[in-house]
Amino acid sequence: MADVAERRLWVASPYIGSWKAVSRILGAAWQKVDARLLTDKGSGILAKDTIEEFAKHRPIHSLTGLHAKLYIVDDSVLITSANLTECAFTRRHEAGIVLKGEQAQELIDLYERFWKLAKAVPNLDEIHFTKPKKGTVDQDSGGAPLPKLYELPPPPAAAPKCAGAFADYPSFLEEYRRADSEGWRSAFRTDVDHDSEVMPISVPS
Repeated sequence: MADVAERRLWVASPYIGSWKAVSRILGAAWQKVDARLLTDKGSGILAKDTIEEFAKHRPIHSLTGLHAKLYIVDDSVLITSANLTECAFTRRHEAGIVLKGEQAQELIDLYERFWKLAKAVPNLDEIHFTKPKKGTVDQDSGGAPLPKLYELPPPPAAAPKCAGAFADYPSFLEEYRRADSEGWRSAFRTDVDHDSEVMPISVPS
């Protein structure tokens, strides 16, 4: 589903697995669209490499007590019991449903409300990354390993060249506004000859 994303991939999941598995779950197409990750930085089950990959697009957001698992691809929504982990997608009996139209829009609106309630985490040092000694990131290391039920898709092809911090326009605009609010433009203009004409900068709303 995510591998055909054209405009956005928004994920909400309290548990985040390793990038080796997550990259196979999501594919490569999402890296050139509006990508968001909403999680709970206190969940204790967060793989650093995956968090870092999402943070290349925009700061992740953390919502304390998040339990919903939503995967929004363009205008379709998968609401499911599955966290974004290898164990959930290969070893657990999960269930979910893909919604479109008005029902999907209700969940997209809900995601946006969660996103606004959540706090941005620009500094990943705020997150306490943990990893179990045995099993996968969300598998209880104290019990017997869960049998494999499904195989993940093959590893995706290399990410497109445009992938990264400003691969999507919304992310660029968000970063621009943040820099502007921190006085970036004022600082920049101190180096300009005050006798010269300075063209105004217009930020789209």
